[in-house]
Amino acid sequence: MRVLKFGGSSLATRERIEGVLQIILRAERERGPVAVVVSAFGGVTDELIAISKMASQDNQEYKARLTGLQNRHIDVLRELVPALEQSAALVTLKMWFNDLEDVLHGVFLIGELSPRCLDYTMSFGELFSACIISHALKAKGADCDFLDSRELVRADETYGCAKVLFEETYKRIRDSFDTEKGLRVITGFIASTLGNETVTLGRGGSDYTASIFAAGLHAEEVEIWTDVDGLMTADPQKVPKAFSLRNLSY
Repeated sequence: MRVLKFGGSSLATRERIEGVLQIILRAERERGPVAVVVSAFGGVTDELIAISKMASQDNQEYKARLTGLQNRHIDVLRELVPALEQSAALVTLKMWFNDLEDVLHGVFLIGELSPRCLDYTMSFGELFSACIISHALKAKGADCDFLDSRELVRADETYGCAKVLFEETYKRIRDSFDTEKGLRVITGFIASTLGNETVTLGRGGSDYTASIFAAGLHAEEVEIWTDVDGLMTADPQKVPKAFSLRNLSY
């Protein structure tokens, strides 16, 4: 078993998503069973945060921004999945967007955005992307299922940066994968409390999700795929003199 993780910048456009689909299919064909963890599409988490804050500040512009976000995801789905195979995914996406709209309307009415509520609104980005990618893989003939990581990854109630309950989580992961043997497309970044409340694992948490699944499954490898050429000494947007490293020890 190998775990492959793809971040938002690798999923920012239809062309990049097509490349990711080919990587996944090739990995499964050439190297055996894989599990795939995905982030939200590029920029979506930031947009969900912005929309949520606008709603809490009595700014009705949030509605137009939410409509734009919905159109973006539906457009990608229609580009990746043949028309006759779109219906199930469209129903799921529209149901989730309706749920998100209801929550944001509540935020707008009370004028408050709690950490708990923000975690819930942010969680939709990974749900949208994993749903679309799993249906796109099915359209290419893969035996593939969507997996909401909240069903398996349990954590405490530290909203915004939840602490994983590893014993419970690893047992759930092993039991799930013993039952289902096909390719799984898993939502990164999100987990649930023992009371089934949605929490997030902190920004960049999809890498963490991939590592959690790899450890729970005793995977041979976890691969963090990205669209840049290597690892740098620092974030070049913050440190202009940052440079690429030739190699790096564990």
